[in-house]
Amino acid sequence: MNDFNVDVIDFKSTNAAKLLTSSLKNTGFAVLKNHDLNIDLINSVYSEWSSFFDSNYKFNYKFDLIKQDGYFPMRSENAVGYSTKDLKEFYHIYYPWGRVPEEISDKTIKLRHELVDIATIVLTWIDDNTPDDIKNNFSMPLKDMIVNSKTNLLRIIHYPPLKGNEDENAVRAAAHGDINLITILLSGSQPGLQVLGTNKKWIDVATNKGWLIINSGDMLNKCSNNYYPSTIHRVINPPEMGKYLINANAGAISVQLKDGLPIGSQFSVVHGGSGTLNIARSGSETINGAVSVTMSVQYAGAGFYKATSTEWYAVGAVT
Repeated sequence: MNDFNVDVIDFKSTNAAKLLTSSLKNTGFAVLKNHDLNIDLINSVYSEWSSFFDSNYKFNYKFDLIKQDGYFPMRSENAVGYSTKDLKEFYHIYYPWGRVPEEISDKTIKLRHELVDIATIVLTWIDDNTPDDIKNNFSMPLKDMIVNSKTNLLRIIHYPPLKGNEDENAVRAAAHGDINLITILLSGSQPGLQVLGTNKKWIDVATNKGWLIINSGDMLNKCSNNYYPSTIHRVINPPEMGKYLINANAGAISVQLKDGLPIGSQFSVVHGGSGTLNIARSGSETINGAVSVTMSVQYAGAGFYKATSTEWYAVGAVT
């Protein structure tokens, strides 16, 4: 039985402050849903940065070695203790002095301001719910530590699709702790974040697009005399590989072509994990150049499915 649980908390609930502080105390992490960030704004910012990372003009903003702002290309960073570089590219914005690409609208800075407002609320919650003997170690209220700070960092991370030729030890973000006071992570479009539990086993963090993942960093750990842990975490590679996106939903597996599939390619599904997966039609499906194909399935319990053909390979999780 796992008693290391990262709580998912309703931002608007009456006991949100106590629940968040308790989750940080016990695990170093908490997840906030039903917050006030505008989902349309979030989607717009995602879209703009997706275009930015897909472009060549990103290289016009190569990172400054001293200031540490700007664009960091693929394999720029590795975690402490790891020689293999992470499979990610990212951009650093320090507001107001850091560089913002001219191709990016003011929506990113607007979202940054809203995230700082959320951070102020979260730090106030921590201040109010930290025992006095621990809080006495703080040099000032936590929320005041970020006021007009020139080192509040907005980090936009892009995890490109895997090509299949990556180093076998490379992951999107190797195991590490955060150096800062707290991190507010706007949950991405894919799962993959894991935290290291007290039993030394990796645990998936619940995620939905738009949720906020909060974690305490080294600075909060230090100023609280280890009351709030700086928990080791990582981002693992997605189970899907290759050129094709595979979605699982209740009762069906849908295969959507991304780059086209040769006419006559054969499609089959085999069970490759725990639980049960029964294919309604045995054998293979001939796609015949269609945009997508759906095979009806029944499954019980958690498991994995694997779709294969002579032309491509992909793996996905059934949840």
